[in-house]
Amino acid sequence: MDLAIMLAAISLWGLIQGGMLIYRWNRTPESRDLWWSGIGILIVGFGAGLSGARYFDASFFTTIVAANVAMITGIACMAQAVRAADGKSPAWLEIILPGAVWSLACMSEHFQQSAQQRLVLFSLLCAAPAVLASYSLIRGGLALSGRKVWLTLWIFIVISTLVRGIDTPRVLEGLENRYAASAWHVIYFIMVAASVVGVGYVNLALSDALPRLSTFMDRLQARMSRGRPAPGGHPPAAGALWSLRLDRLFMGRALVQEFIAQDIDDLARALTAAGPGLVEVRRAGVDRLIWVTGQDGGSATQHYQTILDTLTGIAARPTFPRLAMSFGFTALSGADLLQAAAAADRNAVRIRSRSRSA
Repeated sequence: MDLAIMLAAISLWGLIQGGMLIYRWNRTPESRDLWWSGIGILIVGFGAGLSGARYFDASFFTTIVAANVAMITGIACMAQAVRAADGKSPAWLEIILPGAVWSLACMSEHFQQSAQQRLVLFSLLCAAPAVLASYSLIRGGLALSGRKVWLTLWIFIVISTLVRGIDTPRVLEGLENRYAASAWHVIYFIMVAASVVGVGYVNLALSDALPRLSTFMDRLQARMSRGRPAPGGHPPAAGALWSLRLDRLFMGRALVQEFIAQDIDDLARALTAAGPGLVEVRRAGVDRLIWVTGQDGGSATQHYQTILDTLTGIAARPTFPRLAMSFGFTALSGADLLQAAAAADRNAVRIRSRSRSA
């Protein structure tokens, strides 16, 4: 019954934590990553509850098919939060396919009778979206500490899900007794619980700063766009793309009111000094601002160090609230701005405020 209590705890905590994230998303609708994390954790909690129904003699369909489809799909939804944070649309195939594969496999009578096959497949289907989330984080750049923390949690989820596929008696001889087999499942569920709680806690910590961060980005975008013609059609296929990203987890307790108008103006002036020909300014995720200039890569490189020095000087002001930013650029060689933004963030430099006013 210890396992039943643990499943009940995971289910209850998932429902509470997922509901809190959905509530936070409702306050900041543009932060779609909160919605994906919240709905994913809710589904995982629901799946854990269905899995625990085995102790009430529930059917195979409820405890194995539906429960595992829910947990697999929940993790896949949580992984979409990484894409949403980078401003990308959801990859529906990544959400639907793992659960569909499990459902199809459960139609086989041989698969139904083989606990080992079920363990291995369940483990792989849960690990797949976690691996994709980790890859997206790496590909999107790790200059900011908050993204490194997020990556660490997703790697832990990968390890946790792979642990589920290990059959203890076959790995370690002499552990065929019931206690050892049960203990291995307990270890797995403890790791899963820690993963869900960790991801949920980080997202709640992020969500606490999102309203302030969003307002700051709105003001900066409006200041950079002031006096510029509205973008028409597609951005140029060649030029330079610039990216400024704020560290959502470690932005301190900075309030938008602490940013004086002079700070916003100076930041915008420094960023638009990227050279003539500012084509477009847009948000790519709640914490990132990207803009395109028509200049070539050589000209952009000449301006980069000057802009970086200016940003560092602004962030070092005693009046500047405590937060960390990353700033980078890349040559734009196509129309895919988000792909170029990822390249800019991979090569970005971290700028940290030294202010103690948090």
